[in-house]
Amino acid sequence: MTSLRPACVVAICAAAVPTVMTGQTYETGGIQLTFGAALGVEATDNVEFTDTGPKARVTPYAGLTFGLLTATPASSFAIDAAADVRRAAAGTDVTIASPRLSTSYDRSSANATLNLSASVQSNDLSQQDVAVFDPFTGLTGFITGDATRRATTVSGSLTWGQTTRATYGIGATYVDNIYTGGTATGLDGTGLEDNSRLTLDGTASFDLTKAAQLRTSLRYSIFETPQAADRSETLTLSTGISIDRPLGPLTAGVAITDLNEGQEYSLSFGRSLALPAGAVSGNVGVTRTFDDQILLTAQLGARRELPNGSLSFDLSRQVSSLNEQDTSQVTTQVSGSYDRALTPLTSLQIGFDLAQAKDVGSDATSLSAGLQASVSRALTEDWAAQAGYRYRSVDDTPGDTAQSNTVFVELRRTFVTRY
Repeated sequence: MTSLRPACVVAICAAAVPTVMTGQTYETGGIQLTFGAALGVEATDNVEFTDTGPKARVTPYAGLTFGLLTATPASSFAIDAAADVRRAAAGTDVTIASPRLSTSYDRSSANATLNLSASVQSNDLSQQDVAVFDPFTGLTGFITGDATRRATTVSGSLTWGQTTRATYGIGATYVDNIYTGGTATGLDGTGLEDNSRLTLDGTASFDLTKAAQLRTSLRYSIFETPQAADRSETLTLSTGISIDRPLGPLTAGVAITDLNEGQEYSLSFGRSLALPAGAVSGNVGVTRTFDDQILLTAQLGARRELPNGSLSFDLSRQVSSLNEQDTSQVTTQVSGSYDRALTPLTSLQIGFDLAQAKDVGSDATSLSAGLQASVSRALTEDWAAQAGYRYRSVDDTPGDTAQSNTVFVELRRTFVTRY
């Protein structure tokens, strides 16, 4: 396995520059353009994120974002683009880091909803965090190396019958990952190849009573690499029931997954509560894996609004084979955040995250932990400043361990024009 070199703070620009269109409501049918720019400097004590010979560096960086939106009460179309400019983790070259482009189209009527989206993003693995979040599965994977990874995602879904007792939906998602200019390794140190996954979904939900709903779904997934022998198919059938209660619904579900290695069986129970102090939701279940292991699964989410801020906590433990190695993995994720308004113009943000992935077959494990703290201040209507600290550590089965500390200061501007 290559050494863990990703710079854990390369995403500062993307995280700090406000997301295009956040909090905007613009439904007159015109066009809204959003532009963002950020300039900052960060100091890291282990810029190559390696456990041998940590190298400190002070790095200036710049980030640019662009967004276009046109929306009516029945439809919307959006394009977002962003890129960061910074010095490479190794050497003195200036690179364009993490260029990304996404587009989406949504249309709804009284009885149906259509959603289409596409995105492409390129990352230098030597400059990105080891823990990679997959928005499609909601799970964290671990990828290391010095290659450039280009991820392309195209998805679409159609739901109809929303005003009747029976609602149906179909969807498709295609994910393509390409590695160039180096090597990439996965959870257990195995080299990763170019890969793609096509996932087809079908869902149906039926109102049994005014308070009870039955839901059934079928998911078919095809995973492919340049090696024909690596092609695999996964089929999952799940069904569940939801019963509305005054404080929130009760849920129960079962699922059967057919893998190349065998079958997996899952059972879960959940509860959501809308309390005066905040919302709490969670579920607990068990999964029997293809090799007859019994694993506990769980999800918990809590939100609480405070007089001058908010507090949130999330925990999940899931078994899934929808990853770039196409193997059953147990992924445990814990995160929390605390936001507080110190003054009308100044705010404090504190957060932590912990992610662990374990291969069911080989027991190979990777663990990532992080801590973030920052203070932001609005200077004018469209200018803001931010300063903060980030800590990141990684430990995995092949014996690679690394940690880094980063402090940064940033000035950014976001402005909107409409016509």
